[in-house]
Amino acid sequence: MERIEETFTAIGSVAGDDGRPLVETRGVDSRECSAWRDVLSKIDEELIFWARTFKRVFGTAPAPSAQDFGQDDETDSAERDDIHAQAYDDWDRIDKEGEEQLPA
Repeated sequence: MERIEETFTAIGSVAGDDGRPLVETRGVDSRECSAWRDVLSKIDEELIFWARTFKRVFGTAPAPSAQDFGQDDETDSAERDDIHAQAYDDWDRIDKEGEEQLPA
């Protein structure tokens, strides 16, 4: 994942003669953008499937990652479980509806 992000950042930071990023001044061929979006879409679909399978097999949301610890000391474990469960429900809803919708 880091390599994808690094590559994206590297492409976006290529500067033109005027020192500004070429992606901002000249854009990127829509065919290239579509190819990247297709790959990311396939990854997104697989991640939804993996998360749904995990939830079905284990019946719970995964434990919070190390980066989650210490951010919200007032949040108890039951509330964190509810938050993670809601995130999975949102992913399942997106999959059933066939399109991504951001929560309100």
